[in-house]
Amino acid sequence: MKAKIILFSLVAVLFLIGWTGCEKEDISQNIILYDKPLDVIQSHIQGKWELVYEKGGYAANSIHYYDNSYMEITLDNRAIITFDDVVYIDAVIKWTKVGPYEWVKLSPGKYTDTYLMEFNDRREYPYCFVVDNIHNDTLTIYDNACDAVFYYYIKPNK
Repeated sequence: MKAKIILFSLVAVLFLIGWTGCEKEDISQNIILYDKPLDVIQSHIQGKWELVYEKGGYAANSIHYYDNSYMEITLDNRAIITFDDVVYIDAVIKWTKVGPYEWVKLSPGKYTDTYLMEFNDRREYPYCFVVDNIHNDTLTIYDNACDAVFYYYIKPNK
């Protein structure tokens, strides 16, 4: 009987060791980016992102969902935005550091120094975004405007 208990305990311990060794690595990241140095922001947003939906604007609760829309931030500091495999924007990003009250909005009650991500597609006014955060693998950026549209991106499936 004692041998059975020892054998059972040994099997249980080996099972638990094997079980914990096979756990899936959690690659999710949660980080606020708007108050970070530029190199931290750039390293976290680099790569290709799929636009899932946007929310806000004049109609604050308005939501628009997207299919096959992507933004890629390249190593050479470019933003490439595609819709249905057509390049809509391919422009160099200009990073502008602004102080806590030099711009319209961060989020309600949050004012700090931050970097604005700006690029132009030959329009009179450039696109100007605040890189807000990554939460549960969702990148959130929004327009630098009082009626901001929030854009929610995820890493696409490979």
